[in-house]
Parts: sequence; structure tokens; C-alpha cells
Amino acid sequence: MQLYAEYDGEGALCHVKIMKWPTSYSFYAHFADTAEKLWRKKAPRCDSVPFYSFMPQYEQMTTGQLMFYLYWRDRVRHGEYPHADYSYILLYLYEIMNLPDLISPATGASFIAHAWAEYRPTYPHLDKYAGEWLVDYCLIRRTPVPYDIIAPIVSDAVKELSLPELYVDMKNAGFGIMRSCSAYDYEKSKYYADNKDVFDEHIEKAARVGAAAYFGGDEGESIRPVRVSRNTFSWAVARSGVKFQMEITYKPFLKDRSVREVMTVIIKYCENNVRAALGIKSRFSKLTLPENVAQAIDGYFDAVFPDRYAKKKKQTDDEEYMKFYEPDASDADIDRAMQIERDAWQTAIELDAENITFEEDDAVLPVEEDVVEDGADGDCFSAFVSALPPEMRAILSSAASGTFGKTCASFGVPPTEAERIINETAFDTTGDAVLSGGKMIDDYSDEIIEALSKNGE
Repeated sequence: MQLYAEYDGEGALCHVKIMKWPTSYSFYAHFADTAEKLWRKKAPRCDSVPFYSFMPQYEQMTTGQLMFYLYWRDRVRHGEYPHADYSYILLYLYEIMNLPDLISPATGASFIAHAWAEYRPTYPHLDKYAGEWLVDYCLIRRTPVPYDIIAPIVSDAVKELSLPELYVDMKNAGFGIMRSCSAYDYEKSKYYADNKDVFDEHIEKAARVGAAAYFGGDEGESIRPVRVSRNTFSWAVARSGVKFQMEITYKPFLKDRSVREVMTVIIKYCENNVRAALGIKSRFSKLTLPENVAQAIDGYFDAVFPDRYAKKKKQTDDEEYMKFYEPDASDADIDRAMQIERDAWQTAIELDAENITFEEDDAVLPVEEDVVEDGADGDCFSAFVSALPPEMRAILSSAASGTFGKTCASFGVPPTEAERIINETAFDTTGDAVLSGGKMIDDYSDEIIEALSKNGE
């Protein structure tokens, strides 16, 4: 095939190679000629006339339909988007593709993007047509995708697109894109409903700062590019000379597991900061982010909530000081001590039950808030345990009893590999890791042990 153009891209786009269509054809030449003649025509205001065609062309239209189309198109060019049947919109997009000599690249891309964004709520199928044609048009004519125009719809539309990364400016990714990559939804927090405005505003703003730091650094260099081939303007009326075949090399950011993990941790990290600002205990521990990303998020919260950790730091200092006054329990047998106390109380009750009373404050001990706090999260730990193979459930159970390494050896699985498998399964079902160094993370140990017991472990 004859080469038409070849160039390197930026961001997610690495390289583009465009080849001329392998055969010449003339069956859409009449459409292109008519489009050129009508491109500057206008019509006075008129009522909408119904029009339906799977692949609309001018010769299929009545005089009334053509007059309405010319009037409607003029309104669209001036930024107004009155209701029109789907076929009118397709015809308009066909025109733009077929008239590269009359429309500048940036203008054509803007026209396609506006039509897609404005009419998508009425015609969702535009995702698979206007969405795909837009990126074809921009790659062929070497003009940037108009991110600002499609930003309001792209977070919903990307799941329908074959090359979603090419529709998103990753350095300025919208929050909807970030949430679509994240395995964690902060709106499930039991504190969200009462603090919705604070959660929404500051998690979004800080997360975007974190994403900009992540995609603006070198982290994306580790993502392996992939190469795909595609025919441009599929299912469109496209004359010979504007239809091509392309080879596109790009980095699949939105499908990459490491990116999904970072986006998940960014949102959790932001939530911890918001909770600190509200005086609520942090929900997540052991969150690991690239240093530049953590610094960017901390910088945002230092500006808006500079004292969010001041109280916590004072409490921590007090706790460290009071450790000097705690008894040394390093050799104590806690279980035996508790049994001795229970036996003593039982003896006292048997000897003098009538004179033994309980203070109300002693009867109920304060219970510290669980890190996993929502009703649905208990179910997610059960789902996590159920998703593990039997040998991994046994290995997970051994992490609570201190026999993790020995149990791994009995199954012939290296401890690091077992921990990786268990944490990846936990990440997919609970949104976080549950093991660290062969031990259960304290925040989740109670829920895991309960889920294991329900599973018969």
C-alpha cells in the first residue's frame, strides 16, 4: 500500500502511519460534488421535516427535507443545536469528512466534536460513529482532538470507543475519567452523605492535581505501547481520497493495571486527607504513591486545610510519652492472666454474689471504629475470601496464626507469590491489599477472619 503520511505523536499517541486506500472507487463521488456545491448554501427558518436513512445522501431527500437541513446546519454552525432527526446529523458529519479542501482541520474537528457532544444525549449511538470518526479525522489531518468540547461526555463515552486514550488529555484528565479507572468509590463512605460538598470538591481537585503529577512525570514510560490497524471512517459515506488505512501505536493508559492501581490509591489518599480535615479517623493505611504524586496532593491540602493533622500529631506525641509509664508486658501471658481474672470473679460471685455490683461505665467498654465501615464492605470481604482458591484461603488463614511461611512451603508456593496472588484478588474485590510481609494488615484482620470462619476455614 502507498504511504500517505507518517509521524510521531505525543501523550498516549506514539506513532501514526497512514496508507492510501488500496483501490480507487467512484460510487461516492457524486455525494462529494453535491456537498461542495451546497456547503455555502443557506435556507430561511422552516419547520423540521422527518427524515430517515441508514446512510443518508442528498438525492434521498425531498425539497422540504433539504430546506430544513440547510436551515438546521446554519444554526449548528452558529452554536445552536435545535432538534433534528438522526439522519440529518449523519449527513452533516459526512459532509465534513468529504470536504478537506473547504474546511480547515481545526474547524472540522470542532464541528464533529460539537455535534457529538450536543446530540449524544438524544442519540447515544453517536459514540460509535461520531466518536470513532472524530479521532480518524484528527489523525488524518494532524489536528489535536478538541478535548475541551468533548470533556463533558467523554468519561461516559470512552467505554464505547476502540481507542479511548486518544480522546483524553491524560495530563488534564477529567475526574470522571479518573473515577472510571479507580476500583474504589469514595461515595460509599458512611461519612459521605453528611459531608458531600467537602468530599466532592476537594477529592476531585486534589485527585486532578495528583493525576497531573503522575502523567506529567516518567511513570507512563513503563507502559508498553501497542499497535493497532484500522480503516478510517467505517460505516460512513466517504469518497475515494479521504478514506485511508492506518497503523496506530499508542500507550493504553486506561487499560493498564498499574494506572488503575495508582488512580485507586490517589482517590483513597485524597479521602484520608478530607477525613482528617473533618476530624474523622483515616479509613486507609499503608497507601503507597510515587513521591511526586503524594507531594502534589499534600501541597493541595496543605493550602486548603493546613491544620488537618495537627490534633492527630499531638495525640501521637502524647501516646509516645505515655509509653514510658506503661508496664512491661513483653513476657506476659495475656490469655493466662485473663483466665485468672475470670476465675477470680467466678469465685467471688459464688462466695458473695449479693454484695457484688457492677458500675454502669464498667459494663460497656468503648469500641473503636472499624476501618472498614460500610455495610457493603463486610460482603466484599466474604466475596474476596470466596474468590480465592482453597490453598490460598488456607495460606491467608495462616497469616493470622503466624504460620504463613510454613503453610506456603506445604503448598510449594513462594511466600512472595502467595502474597501477590492474595493481594491482587483483594484489590479487585475490596479495593485494597490485605497482607504485608506475610501478616494481615491490622485494619482488615477482623473482617477477614470472620469471612474465613464463615467459609469454613
